[in-house]
This record gives sequence, C-alpha cells and structure tokens, in this order.
Amino acid sequence: MTPAELRAEFPALSKHVWLNAAAASPLARPVAQAIRAFADGAEADGDLGFRQWEATRERLRARLARLTGVTPAQVGLCGSTSHAMGIVARQLVSRGVREVVTLEGEFPSTTVPLLHAGLTLRVVPRGSDGGFPPEAIARAVTAATGALAVSAVQFGSGYLVDLGALSSLCRERGLSFVVNGAQALGQVAVDATALGIDYLCSPSHKWLMGGWGVGVLVTRAPLARPALPEAGWLSLPEGSQWNGLSGARLEATPTATVATGVGLREDAAVVEAGVPPFAAQAGLEAALALVEAVGLGAMRAQVLTVQRALRTLLRAEGFVPSTHDDERNLSGICVVKVQGSPDDAVRALLGQGVVTTARAGGLRVSTHAFNTEGDVEALGRALRAAGVRPGP
Repeated sequence: MTPAELRAEFPALSKHVWLNAAAASPLARPVAQAIRAFADGAEADGDLGFRQWEATRERLRARLARLTGVTPAQVGLCGSTSHAMGIVARQLVSRGVREVVTLEGEFPSTTVPLLHAGLTLRVVPRGSDGGFPPEAIARAVTAATGALAVSAVQFGSGYLVDLGALSSLCRERGLSFVVNGAQALGQVAVDATALGIDYLCSPSHKWLMGGWGVGVLVTRAPLARPALPEAGWLSLPEGSQWNGLSGARLEATPTATVATGVGLREDAAVVEAGVPPFAAQAGLEAALALVEAVGLGAMRAQVLTVQRALRTLLRAEGFVPSTHDDERNLSGICVVKVQGSPDDAVRALLGQGVVTTARAGGLRVSTHAFNTEGDVEALGRALRAAGVRPGP
C-alpha cells in the first residue's frame, strides 16, 4: 500500500484538511469497519464471538510486538498512556527509584503518574534551539537518579529526542529508561529491545490511527507483582482464571479456610486484569494492519516530505517553527507562534476547513503519512484567508 492508497481509506480527508494527527487521527474505513463488526456481532449473537474477540486481541498484541521490537509476552494492553505510566511509576518505586530525570514541557501523562507515585523529578530545560542535547540531559543526572523518562517526540514542539544517545546514557549510569511513545509510534521507528527501553507507553488514537480506548505498555523486564495497581481474573495464569484462590497459601481452620497471597501470570498481560474494550482493540488491530501494509519506513518518508513542505511554506509566510529542521530531530509536528490567541487561530482555520490544535502557546500543525503537499498548500490559503499572522 502506498501513502496515497492509505489516504484514500480516510473519508474525513475528503471533507477536512486534517493536519492534526498529533491530537488524533480520523478513522480509516477498515478501522471503523472492525469496530462496527464487533458491535454488529454483539448485537446479533451476544458474546458468542468471545473467542474470536480474544483472537483479535492476540493478533493485536503480536502486531504491537513487531512494531516495537519485542515479543508478544512483553506487551500489555491497558486503558491509556496515563494508565500505563501509572503502572511504570509504581514499578520504579518498587525497584528503589526515588528520583527521575525528565524534560521541560513533557506531556502530563509522563510526569503526573511519576509525581503521584511520590517520585522526585529533575526537569531539564530546553536548549536555545528548542531541543534537548543528550549532554544537557546527562548533566542533570545525579547520584540519586534512578531513571530517565522522556517522550520520544515532544508534543509541544515536535522535537525528536536522540533515543540512541539516551539509551547509552542509561546503560552507562544504570538508569531505567522510560519512553512515552504517544507522538512517536506510527511515525518513528522505536525498537525497545535495540534501544534498551525498559518501559514504553502509548495510546491508540494518534499516529497509530486506531481510534480511542487502548493504552499500550511494553516492558522488557518482568513486572513486580506487588507493585501492580490492580489485579483481576485475567491476571491469573492460563487455565486458572476460574479459581478465585489461585496460587494462594491456604490454611484450614475450624470455621474457614484462610487464604493469603496470589499467583499471577508472568507476562505483561498481567496488567490487563479484566475484560478489555474489545471493540477498541479490534479497531487498533485493523489500524496496525494498515501501518504494516504501508511500512513504517515509507510512512516516515511521507511524513518528512510533507513536513519539509510545511516548514518551507510557514517560513515564507513569516512564521518561525519552534525547533530546527535537522531531520535527526524532525517529526511530523511543527509549532509556530501566532498573533493573538492560538485558540482563535485554530477556530479561524477550522472555518476554512483546516484542522489544527493550539499547544505550547502556539499553533500546532501535524503531518501524517496520509497528508500531502496539497494539504500544505490548502493551509497556506487558509492562513491568508483567515488572517492568521506570525506572532512574536
């Protein structure tokens, strides 16, 4: 499948100029069809399709494993990025981590779960070019630091951090490496095994194009069971789901059996606890089939082609992107300052049929593999028609 063929699968793109994948991608036909098929089946036959739903979940797990360079046993499915990061935060605390280095302007799904778990954050300021040189991050690490937690792509600027350099830093300093992949997976290759990423978290609805409702947790190390925020019947080993005292230590007394402890499964699916959102998982599985059909390399090439055209147009109109154009740090996100309120600019552009978002005090424009240089030209016309001007 080519990027042009991918674009043809999105009905919304015939109505809107969608430059907003960093917030959410619209649904492609196969994704919407997979979600509808689940609903139609449940309407017609109740839960008689349960085994098929489970099979879809396992295909999804396998696709996510291929995408992130791990085995299916290392992929857990949860509710959101924040949910996954909350699990990670508890894992870090259980391993004795008390201080974590992170980056200025991180999305709250990275920082809030860590702070809520009682961890101390050392926040590295942006460089003069809007980026985060690895050496600046290294200088922030102290003897008390136990982990590094960063978004692979920064939501408020589009800066793609040097994951390879940060992986080396973590190995040298003995740090756990935590990556928020929300703005990366689907447009940037992130091989958790090759990069030594200990925990990788992501949602389904942005660059993965899978719609809403699934969070992804990839973990290379076994999860500490006492540090899990919850456990349920699906946290038990295969074949034990119907035994409410599975793995417990049992002591018979005259009046009752006393049970303590529990035996949980060993793979990352232990985090799934109970019945999942099968419809959402079906949508994400269909979306990952599209990612595989196009190929991540072709998708990134298209993202960068359109992003280069976007930045050329914005500079010609007097706008200044918040980060430089070095492709080593370039993603499908560009943020520029505008005169007046960025929210007003977003509404004005929407009136011209162009979908964007206000983020980090500016106008955020994002380009995915389904976008074209024609979308960039349409943005230029909309900026002029709506009177959106460069800000200071």
